[in-house]
Amino acid sequence: MLTIRPADSADIDAIAKIYNEAILTTTATFDLEPKSVEDRRRWLEDRSERHPVLVATLNNIVVGWSSLSPWKERCAYNDTAETSFYVKADHRGKGIGRKLKAAIIDEARRLGFHTLIAGCAEGSAASMHLNESFGFERVGTFRDVGLKFGKRLDVTYFQLGLTGQAQPASRGAFAEATDSECQQQHSIKSGRWDAALYLKYGDGRTRPAVDLAARIKLDSPATVVDLGCGPGNSTQVLRSRWPSAEVIGIDNSVDMIAAARKTFPDQSWEMADISGWVPQRSFDLVYSNAALQWIPNHAALLIQLFAAVAPGGVLAFQIPSATYATVRTLIHEISHDAKWTDRMDGPRVELTMESPSFYYDALCDVARTLDIWESEYAHVMDSADAIVDWIASTGLRPFLAVLDTDTEREQFVSELRSRVRESYEPRSNGKVLFPFRRTFVVAYR
Repeated sequence: MLTIRPADSADIDAIAKIYNEAILTTTATFDLEPKSVEDRRRWLEDRSERHPVLVATLNNIVVGWSSLSPWKERCAYNDTAETSFYVKADHRGKGIGRKLKAAIIDEARRLGFHTLIAGCAEGSAASMHLNESFGFERVGTFRDVGLKFGKRLDVTYFQLGLTGQAQPASRGAFAEATDSECQQQHSIKSGRWDAALYLKYGDGRTRPAVDLAARIKLDSPATVVDLGCGPGNSTQVLRSRWPSAEVIGIDNSVDMIAAARKTFPDQSWEMADISGWVPQRSFDLVYSNAALQWIPNHAALLIQLFAAVAPGGVLAFQIPSATYATVRTLIHEISHDAKWTDRMDGPRVELTMESPSFYYDALCDVARTLDIWESEYAHVMDSADAIVDWIASTGLRPFLAVLDTDTEREQFVSELRSRVRESYEPRSNGKVLFPFRRTFVVAYR
């Protein structure tokens, strides 16, 4: 049975082999030298979630892959992407390329792209026909722009519009912006994880991590793991608290891990999903700062994580409290608008946040001692709009991700900004207080 799914690190060797096969035998790519597995590993890890790679597997064997890549680097091109796909030589002509193409187009729609581009070199008649069958329009040919296998080659470009005709730049919620601003706006619109937007309020996000670490009664743990490490800010708290420990940061976001590796290149970072994380060794401290709320079934999850704690060790985590902040209540209210309510069932239950008593009951039979508390932080924000920017990189993401067009996402965010301004009163100096309650759990083995 053919399965198409997001690529992960275990697929890199197969991705490299399929791509190198295309380099050496076809004009599907204008690369001339085969790529090493390490090169493809960096290529995959450096991609943002807005530019995914999908793999097609047959009986758990990777037989092809497809990707979205930036069309141009300048910010105004952010809503345009280039599609590529490659199929293992002995599996071509079996419809796998068509399924990969369809899947990557669906991903582009989900991510809110406006236009897709595909380039086909001379001699790629099958690829040209495939693009046209999906509605791509042939828009032009560059003559003799490539030299491969001793021949000058033309490249024909195809274009597919995903959201109708381009609209003039709006002066609304997503107005024209400078290059430094448009990446942030684009991340809000697309609903993707974005390290830069997340770190815009890094101090406020890191303070609970500091408070949690300070409460943990471990003198000198040898091994520490930070689950859902994001761009590495919480991991630095752990390294500072226990400088002699081996500290590993784990996250399932390509963008977050890339940011962590760029900022802290000498530290240990791994890509993994917490929900399926079963390490080969135990840790003296299993720690998580504002990540477990993205995973369902906390009763089973906590037993799974506690099993990774070494004797005498600790499981420690903090998450937003089950008592919603006002802004989250407003998001849920907007999600019930008739324009999109039928698409919002999933986002409304995306987060799992239980009560302190739930976490006590889940861990009291396995933990030697439990320390559980709640704290409310009054974050000082420059404006009510800043509250929306804060939550755009976290709790707002699932709601925007299911909307079909930038217009819908803009409407959703615009309405949220309006309601937030009404709900959060400016203080005497114009600042706005953003109350945010969090639940903390420290369980000792």
